Amino acid sequence: MIPAQKVGDTVALRQYSLFTDDGELISTTLTKKPRLAGDWIVFYKGQLKRLAESNVEASTLRVYLWLASKQTFENYVMTTRKTIAEKLNLSKITVHRAINWLIANEYIIETKVEGNVGYLLNPDVTTKGAKNKAERKNLWQHIQRVIEKGVDKNDKPVN
Repeated sequence: MIPAQKVGDTVALRQYSLFTDDGELISTTLTKKPRLAGDWIVFYKGQLKRLAESNVEASTLRVYLWLASKQTFENYVMTTRKTIAEKLNLSKITVHRAINWLIANEYIIETKVEGNVGYLLNPDVTTKGAKNKAERKNLWQHIQRVIEKGVDKNDKPVN
């Protein structure tokens, strides 16, 4: 086996040599495209299926995907409905309906911290940074405590 080598825009994984019945040597290289660079997030298949099988409108899906693309490692996006409408070229009422649907179906929670509006994405649907189900569950429970009780990340009251 030959070590991986760069071949144009691909990476050579293995090179194979074969002989035909006529004794002719055929050489081929198994290649793959390079990995995608940059930020990434995870969507969980069961939740994507639930979303796909719901009667969600295309504009709601666009809003959700935009929020997911902007999330931090804490699954948080600080933005306003007006900003979302401007970025996606949607009406404010369309974004309002989309956000309300996403909240009602537990895909997001709308927050307001020190006057700043933001959205927390349910880590059981998509996540950026949580490694396993237990961490996602802990994160989601913490998010709910923050919203319901007004506590910080150490469960201390927020003034």
